[in-house]
Amino acid sequence: MQYKINSEEEYRQVMERVEIYLQKSTAQGGSNALNLHEKEELRHLSLLAEAWEDGVPLMPIRQPRTLTEMLELKMYERKIK
Repeated sequence: MQYKINSEEEYRQVMERVEIYLQKSTAQGGSNALNLHEKEELRHLSLLAEAWEDGVPLMPIRQPRTLTEMLELKMYERKIK
């Protein structure tokens, strides 16, 4: 079993596997539908996915380049007009 996700493709594969386990447990009434090995693998895959997601920036932050942009940013941050 891998210990770290290194690419977007690996992340998608992990999430597909997680989705399979979630669908199985949902269809059969909860996590008791999964055997011990499946529960452990789901936990491990979830931790891998979480670590990957924590390392991906949500949105690139553009730095203000002009005085006007800097003022607009500070006004937005402080919620003033």
